[in-house]
Amino acid sequence: MCLRMSPYQFDTLLGMVTTKIQKQDTQMRDAIPPQLKLEVTLNFLATGNNYRSLQHFFRISKPSISKFIPEVCDAIYRVSSTNFN
Repeated sequence: MCLRMSPYQFDTLLGMVTTKIQKQDTQMRDAIPPQLKLEVTLNFLATGNNYRSLQHFFRISKPSISKFIPEVCDAIYRVSSTNFN
């Protein structure tokens, strides 16, 4: 998996954004886990793959990917601006 970071860095970032990107399961479907959302987003940022490629690689619908990638990027930006300033 091309994430361009170590497992330690990934786990640290995941710990900082989990509460911001986690959704509740419903009776209709289970929510996409925060770890998977972060993996997809980092892969998108590292490789530049389009949503269709990500859809096939991660087996997540393109509409879901197009909704959560901006949310995860926003969460990363918010935690980085509060933790590193």
